[in-house]
Amino acid sequence: MENINVSSEKGGILLLTFVGEINDTTDINVLRSDVNTVSTAIKNLHKEQSKKIKVLIDIVSFKAQYVSEAVDVLVELARGDKELVEKTAVFGGSDKVRIIGETIVVLSSRTNIKFFETKPEALSWLNS
Repeated sequence: MENINVSSEKGGILLLTFVGEINDTTDINVLRSDVNTVSTAIKNLHKEQSKKIKVLIDIVSFKAQYVSEAVDVLVELARGDKELVEKTAVFGGSDKVRIIGETIVVLSSRTNIKFFETKPEALSWLNS
């Protein structure tokens, strides 16, 4: 099962919808595959728009345990696409998932990722 669905929002914003669960290291191979898909989508949209892109991440229906290897995979993605992304807004999610997300932000040295309760708040910040 995929954990990340890739689509787009009005205004050329890349929408990543995290679904399902990451509970242990058995989920890492699916996550790696999903991350490759996301990385390709970011590179393609960046090339298409000829500028840094905006990313919206929906974690409303996503659940996760702290799995260090999964964190490493997502940190690698955030670091690798740093120069291609103008801003990333994340919305929804449990406190636990948001704390894991904030850990990924810190470890990736990204200063352009913010967390929000709702999609409208996230979009407002992305479009500001």
